[in-house]
Amino acid sequence: MIHIRAFGNDRTCSSIDDLRETLSTHYRGHSVTLDYERASHGMRGSHFIDVLDDGSAVESYGKQAPVKFEALQADMEGRSLDKESKASMESADKHQQTRQLEAEEANVSHEVAALTPSRRRRPRA
Repeated sequence: MIHIRAFGNDRTCSSIDDLRETLSTHYRGHSVTLDYERASHGMRGSHFIDVLDDGSAVESYGKQAPVKFEALQADMEGRSLDKESKASMESADKHQQTRQLEAEEANVSHEVAALTPSRRRRPRA
C-alpha cells in the first residue's frame, strides 16, 4: 500500500499503476509525500514529489528528476533492479532531461526575440 499525503487530501493506492493514475488525475500542480513500507526490513520509506500540471511526477528535491516508479516498486517488494531496468530508467531520464532543456531553450529564444528591436527600415517621410 502506498499512502499519498497532501495536507489533508490523503489517499491510499494499492499498486504503482493506481498511484500513477491517482497522481495524474487528483494531484496536478501539487507537492505530495508518498509513504510506503519497505518489504526488505519493514521500515517506512518516503518520497517527496511534485506533480506537474501535465500530470507527470518529479522529485521535489535535488535534480527534480522524473519519479522512478519501477525503483519505488522494487523498494516496496524488497528487491533490487536488474541492470537492464536501471539502463532503461537512465535512458528515460536522459530523454526527459533533453526535452526539458529543449523547452527551456525555446523559451529563451522567444524571450530574446521579443526583446530584440526590429531591424526594418522606417519609410522616409
